[in-house]
Amino acid sequence: VVELTLRQFRVLKFLVTRPGIVLSRQKLIASAWPKRQRSTYRTVDNCIANLRQKIESNPGCPVLIRTVRGIGYKFVPLERLEAAQVRDS
Repeated sequence: VVELTLRQFRVLKFLVTRPGIVLSRQKLIASAWPKRQRSTYRTVDNCIANLRQKIESNPGCPVLIRTVRGIGYKFVPLERLEAAQVRDS
């Protein structure tokens, strides 16, 4: 069981429902923050960092929520990670 804030849940849900797709910070803001309370890209980065602390086994080297430099983030399901490891061996 992992306790998430509502905002963290919304961001995670948005990522998980679009596996492997790179999502910009702007799209994440639009999905999880109300229009009257729009946030900065840094707010998104902080939310992702907090999510990683809660769901990644090693937050310093994340495997589930990946950063795509200069663009945003993408979610990589465990099944895809395992398939890639099998393919590489």
